[in-house]
Amino acid sequence: MAVSSIHFPKYLPNVAINDLDYQCGFDESLCICGPLTNAFLCSLCKGIPRHPTTLENCGHIFCETCIEKHFEITARNGSIGLSFGRTAPCPICREPYKIHSLILFNKFSPWAKLVYQSLSLKCPLKCPFIGNPLEMDEHQTFNCPLRNIKCPNINCSEIMTAEVLEKEHLAQCLHLRVYCYGCQLPVLKKDLATHECFSSLRQALERMSTLSNLISIFD
Repeated sequence: MAVSSIHFPKYLPNVAINDLDYQCGFDESLCICGPLTNAFLCSLCKGIPRHPTTLENCGHIFCETCIEKHFEITARNGSIGLSFGRTAPCPICREPYKIHSLILFNKFSPWAKLVYQSLSLKCPLKCPFIGNPLEMDEHQTFNCPLRNIKCPNINCSEIMTAEVLEKEHLAQCLHLRVYCYGCQLPVLKKDLATHECFSSLRQALERMSTLSNLISIFD
């Protein structure tokens, strides 16, 4: 039975996106410009800051996730569970700061943005891509063919690199939904051999009739 072509959704996120190690800075060895001074590095994870953030009072730079976690651990005073009124010491100079005083990258001065974006990094996943830290974060999260992603088919729990999933797994996945050219209804690939258009259409019409009756009750 002929079926429609398979479409692979390209923009699937890396499954490690919520891991703390992933959210911390890029390893300094990835920088093709050579060793960097400490002023370029997050003092907490010792990496090139990912989503760089600076403290309003002292100007020291960190990864956004690193300094937020530091605040959660060291903040004192104020109400428990609330950030308003609480302060934490800067990891470098011990100058107190409040969580709402963090300056995110989009508020950096133009020259500071230019310096940060002048860095060139190799891909942490060992693909040939080279880009600045902002481009690398986007690449590692959504575009790298070597990032690990979860199969997009419902009920499939397979996790593998994007290139393997696209080229080998997706077309063979038993949870893949394809469309029958006979009845135009979605069918699981594993059920395609036993699929009957007439029965499927009848079931679809029965479901539509039941739904219509439910809607009329509430009208």
